[in-house]
Amino acid sequence: MESIESTDWESIGSNQKESVGSNFADSYNSGVEENKRTDEDDHKIFLLLTIFHAQGIDRPKSNTARIYKVESWVEGIRFLCMTPEVFGLPDPKWDWQFCIPLENPKDCKFLHLEVIRTYPKTDPGTSTGEALVGKIQLALPTLSTKIEGLFGLMRPEGPYYKAEGHIYLSMQLIKFQYMPNQLG
Repeated sequence: MESIESTDWESIGSNQKESVGSNFADSYNSGVEENKRTDEDDHKIFLLLTIFHAQGIDRPKSNTARIYKVESWVEGIRFLCMTPEVFGLPDPKWDWQFCIPLENPKDCKFLHLEVIRTYPKTDPGTSTGEALVGKIQLALPTLSTKIEGLFGLMRPEGPYYKAEGHIYLSMQLIKFQYMPNQLG
């Protein structure tokens, strides 16, 4: 596994992220919040997220190598995690792991994830140099439960979204027996 890399959400500026399922996120209640913590210290709970690879995320018109990255964040936390950019055609591979602190886990319900294609400097493509190729919103697991598998992505197509491609990942809420500043 690669080392942990993350970016503070504050450094991103005022960019707002909108999830595919934002129309139901506010009313969603899976009971996860009640089951996540019993006699747990919220400051010692982390989301261990591993992003392995993606499949079928892009339909290129040529065999030109494409560059991809993944951005993810937990709803309720101002903390953005980004994988390094990798070449991948048609299936990029990251094998990247994040350990995300959940300061108030009861407010954290969903993981949001976006697969982004970045353009080389010789072919900028869009004004930002990036294009969203798929996104997903997943409910967080309960404490000590691991969720791993292939999850379908939604690709923007005009004002709508189309199911296209998958991402293979795992996530688990874990409790450390010591404080985060002792991890070094």
